[in-house]
Amino acid sequence: SGLGTDSQVSFSSEYDGAAPEAKLVFDDISSDGNTLDGIPWDLATGLFPVPFWAGARIHSNSWGSSQTYYTTSASEVDEYMAANPDFLVLVAAGNDGPGYFTLGSPATAK
Repeated sequence: SGLGTDSQVSFSSEYDGAAPEAKLVFDDISSDGNTLDGIPWDLATGLFPVPFWAGARIHSNSWGSSQTYYTTSASEVDEYMAANPDFLVLVAAGNDGPGYFTLGSPATAK
């Protein structure tokens, strides 16, 4: 298909790279680009299932909180990965460091 004729654009090359069948799935958790108002109350049922069903097996998150203990959100990350062992959730350590007690949830997940 060509540009403007279909929702998919295909390119071919003799160089396919290391993962020619790889796909990306994006979640938007901000309505305005400044707030994290789209984070669901339950990550295990509201955030991870759709990318998993779309074929994603790694979910990378660069958001977090200033709560430095094991929270419900961290538990939901662990719950989903335990139920789906082929799905890996990665969460950035946070932006409050360096220093003690700067690892924010849900990066406190196991």
